[in-house]
Amino acid sequence: MVGRTMAIETRERSGRGAVLTVFGAKGGIGKTTIATNLAACVAQAGLQVIVMDMDTQYGDVAGLMGIEPRYTVVDLALRATELDQRALVQHESGALVLAAQSVADWAQATTEQVARVVQVASEHADLVVLDTPGTFNDLVATA
Repeated sequence: MVGRTMAIETRERSGRGAVLTVFGAKGGIGKTTIATNLAACVAQAGLQVIVMDMDTQYGDVAGLMGIEPRYTVVDLALRATELDQRALVQHESGALVLAAQSVADWAQATTEQVARVVQVASEHADLVVLDTPGTFNDLVATA
């Protein structure tokens, strides 16, 4: 099923949701599979979850979940002070996806800008799952 763009239902939150970073020292070990399946399971349990593709090399979350993103993490990082609801695409499991697409895009955003997107996402969800690249860089350290 192709994901659909949706509006986030604003609800009263007493704080921020948890942020879970999925990290591995190399590519091809299943980080994206773990991140996406975890997000889908949490969403099916009735919690609001956002999975953010922070893989600066490949950005496989959208493809693995069968969705077509209109915006990316970097798009939000460059202009976000609030979570732009149009950037999130809902997977059939109920998980919300914030995709990454191009390696070149990541050079435009600072780690501080991306960290702000993660912080804002955590204010709108019970759990934010971060899928990271198979290398250690400043972005992974921030995550």
